Amino acid sequence: MPEIQGWTATIAFDNSKVEYTNGSFAWTEFVPGLTGLEIRTTDYVEVGGVVLGDGFGSGEGKMATVSFELTEGFTGQTELELTNIVLRLVDGTEVAFTVSFVVTITDEADLPGDFDGDGTVGFKDFFIFADVFGTTSDVGDLDGDGIVGFSDFFLFADNFGASAAKLFALAREHIGLPEGTTLSQNYPNPFNAETTIPYMVGMSGSVRLDLFDMTGQLVRQLVSRTHSVGLYKANWDARNSEGLPVSSGLYIVRLIAVDRIETRKVLFLK
Repeated sequence: MPEIQGWTATIAFDNSKVEYTNGSFAWTEFVPGLTGLEIRTTDYVEVGGVVLGDGFGSGEGKMATVSFELTEGFTGQTELELTNIVLRLVDGTEVAFTVSFVVTITDEADLPGDFDGDGTVGFKDFFIFADVFGTTSDVGDLDGDGIVGFSDFFLFADNFGASAAKLFALAREHIGLPEGTTLSQNYPNPFNAETTIPYMVGMSGSVRLDLFDMTGQLVRQLVSRTHSVGLYKANWDARNSEGLPVSSGLYIVRLIAVDRIETRKVLFLK
């Protein structure tokens, strides 16, 4: 974060599946002296706050926690989506970001990556995954492409409930996860509605993720912002920059980061 004196975040949810726990918003001292704000509607909650004095926060850190409760009789899955972030800078200006960071909640029977059946995805599950990595085992093939690979690891990491930093360290040691910036294969591929493009950023800085057709024409820019080191993903709904559906065929996704430029082929089939 730059130096900020306030922030807000909007989280959308399906109120037939989950309910926001009123009063659960707990902010940290990331921005010292923050006065908290919590606004609840039927299908989203906005949390955040502002400093009334001279305090500010910057850098990296935990900013807040919120809680949701599953509705009675919940089955299947649902999503919580962080849709908007607004930062209030120390000069009084505000900078708004439209984002799409999704957390998927599933019932225990359908939790991807819970290989030992204990209701959570943890380190024991990772070692089970590492044992079958690179094979055609049904265990670990979370994207259904017939082989246990890095795209399955990214799905596994989405549901991992412990320290992500420790998970990535183990993954580098046991399955050869690259340490630097890496663009992974999208999943599903081919796809006919929406696909997810995972990528790893190995050095903090500006990152761009662009989609081109086979003639080299830019179809859409999916990402253009500063990243810290970590695991990310972008979604593409088979629409161009004007919001129009694209034609079936092969497309090229290109990742440009501080330390690497990499491309992958994406196949869209209507």
